[in-house]
Amino acid sequence: MSEAWRVRKLRVRLRKEASAFAYAVFEAHEGVISPTTLPHRVGDPHRDLELTIPAGLWDDAARILDGLGDQIESREEVPVESVGEVKPT
Repeated sequence: MSEAWRVRKLRVRLRKEASAFAYAVFEAHEGVISPTTLPHRVGDPHRDLELTIPAGLWDDAARILDGLGDQIESREEVPVESVGEVKPT
């Protein structure tokens, strides 16, 4: 399997009021981080996102996430075994 198509997934929790800004940051770094909003309930004070990151860009993604500082309440990496590989379209 080519390293170019391996991905890592990370789940992050953001304060609700910080989520729009974080999404804009992720979109500005297109190709490094692809965010997906996970289900939430009305009134939740946070948003959970699943971030898809190409394995070769992990260091770049980590710098982007570190730059968001305390806006990220928590991070959890999804085990690679459960992710598999992304096929080119």
